[in-house]
Amino acid sequence: MFLHFGVATLFIAIGIWVYVSVSLNKPYFLQTGLMVLLILMWLALYIFGRLGKRKGRPQMEVLHQFMMEPLEIANAFKTATLP
Repeated sequence: MFLHFGVATLFIAIGIWVYVSVSLNKPYFLQTGLMVLLILMWLALYIFGRLGKRKGRPQMEVLHQFMMEPLEIANAFKTATLP
């Protein structure tokens, strides 16, 4: 998530740089190219994040089951000892 924030911050900063260059009638091809590169970088971060989430799901389910087993035992013991 931190990387997404960094890419967004750079995108805004370069957007300001583009605006200043356009206002001063200076060339702004470099800034525009950097903005396109940041958009592609954000898309790559998004895609790799989704792939990582999908790949980690089976392990998350195993860990969830591992956590729920002791809780179910504790809950069964707790309800059995209540009057």
